[in-house]
Amino acid sequence: MTADASHHHLARQALEAHFGAENLASLVGAKRQFGAHLKPDLDKALRETLAPYDPRLLGLNPASPYDLLSLSRLLSRSEHDQVQLSPVEYQEIDVGDDQPFQAIRTALWLLTVDRQPVAVTLSDFYEGPHRYVFVEVIHSGAGTEFRKALFESLSDAGARSSIYRGKILSFEDDSGHSGMTSDITVHHPEMVERCQVVLDAATLKRIDHNIFAFDAHRAALKRLGQSTRKGVLFYGPPGTGKTHTVRYILSNLPDRTTVMITGEQIYQLPRYMALAKSLQPSIVVLEDVDLIGRARDMHSVNATEAMLNNLLNEMDGLATTADVLFILTTNRPEIIEPALAMRPGRIDAAIEVPLPNHDCRRRLIELYGAALTIDPATVSAAASRTDGASAAYMKEFVRQIAQTSLERGGDGQITLADVQTVLADTVENSNHLGRRTIGFSRADSQLIQPS
Repeated sequence: MTADASHHHLARQALEAHFGAENLASLVGAKRQFGAHLKPDLDKALRETLAPYDPRLLGLNPASPYDLLSLSRLLSRSEHDQVQLSPVEYQEIDVGDDQPFQAIRTALWLLTVDRQPVAVTLSDFYEGPHRYVFVEVIHSGAGTEFRKALFESLSDAGARSSIYRGKILSFEDDSGHSGMTSDITVHHPEMVERCQVVLDAATLKRIDHNIFAFDAHRAALKRLGQSTRKGVLFYGPPGTGKTHTVRYILSNLPDRTTVMITGEQIYQLPRYMALAKSLQPSIVVLEDVDLIGRARDMHSVNATEAMLNNLLNEMDGLATTADVLFILTTNRPEIIEPALAMRPGRIDAAIEVPLPNHDCRRRLIELYGAALTIDPATVSAAASRTDGASAAYMKEFVRQIAQTSLERGGDGQITLADVQTVLADTVENSNHLGRRTIGFSRADSQLIQPS
């Protein structure tokens, strides 16, 4: 640095002192735009990359975040446009950890590279409701190699982002009112162990092959020239455990970042896809894909097909080397089938999550009733008499038999009579719609007869 910039009040004055007033006209400014979600990674990479040059860090106070900060703005002599220096301000960014990330808000670094003055700026820019991060390198012709190396470092930092690894991201509004800055909402996946996934062996085998084995071998697949972009559709009646299965997958793929698209947010599909592409290896989850058109168009089937086609087109636009796994779920595969038929090759596997069979119903009772005392014969009898029940109903069924036991003073000791009471109530006090709502569509003829 050619002069001390600490006593200056304007960015232009600091740059004049650093580069020399006679050299300002020959300066070159080159900038890169990044998604706002990468601000923590960029902040970290900038500090680490610039640290060996012992830079001077100054804060900047632009008049408006809706005006793009650039070299010409920094050098402006207009009273309206000139940029003031300020103390360095930090913003707390919620990245889903116990402590927020402390990121520099807007900054100007002044440094010397190979005895040549260089400046680097970090700033935010709002375009409509969306925020972006800009990094600009200011130098004379001699700083070109440094600029290239810095931008490569920043691009690598984005591509290797670890801050959000193993977490779930969405663009939902943060209802916590924490006061922290965040353009995305960060969630930690609920941990679901293998023993908590009660599915038949054939279904689990298909999940293992299409999800976990695929993920484990993706590097080798790339080496063999095979695609690492994959789409999987889970389908089945309501309450069978599709969402629970998705949670199991997400919590057991910690090296991937998950992007969760809700039906209300489907109109932001391009933003979600940009997020998924920048945070590879990633997972894109869209649950209840058959419902995504209903809120926006009364012609639900046509709207659903159009929305799904948009998603499939986005999938098609990815390179075959993209490390993006798409997971879709639906209760009504017959609605989305036409769209899938018109876009073959985007959904690579359709896996049914069926109603639980007798063995699965028995295991569900044992899983949800682990704290109850219930003999194997009663468990088997209950499983036999709940044919047609969903996994969701089985969870509620166990809660009901536990409550029935408590009401009669059994303190969690479950009898066959408790089971009979709950099943009788399901049939006698629920109409057909009610039984379907709780996931027990064939309850009418499945009562346990008193022994």
